[in-house]
Amino acid sequence: MLFVIIKQLVFHPSATPNPGMILSFELKVPIDYETDWFKRMRSIMSEIPVAWQKGYCHITLAFIDDTPIDLDLRQIIKKNLDAIETPTLTFDKIGAFEITTGLGFIHLGVSEIPSQFLSMVESMRNDLKDVAVRCFLISGCM
Repeated sequence: MLFVIIKQLVFHPSATPNPGMILSFELKVPIDYETDWFKRMRSIMSEIPVAWQKGYCHITLAFIDDTPIDLDLRQIIKKNLDAIETPTLTFDKIGAFEITTGLGFIHLGVSEIPSQFLSMVESMRNDLKDVAVRCFLISGCM
């Protein structure tokens, strides 16, 4: 069983938000590609067509919703991150899946999601909807 405990949530926005894309809340996890445990994991999963990243992996914690065009959403995400104590997420399930293009993904799962984390994600979604509605009503930006 694989246990990964995340104790710090940090939002790493790109320099320019990608308009019209699905917004996801991700963690960048630095990983040394040549570390023994990572080599073993790649070996065990060698039959899965995964494009292993070097330097870091990312963990998508939540899909937030469609990103409204021309909005800087970093303040909404920062506000919600600052509003809670950092939850401990224990990833205790692992799996893999392949999308239609043939690209493989490793899936880490959490059996018990902390309630404060679920509340934070729901708050982000609500804040994003409010901003999107205001933007649409005021300037038709979507």
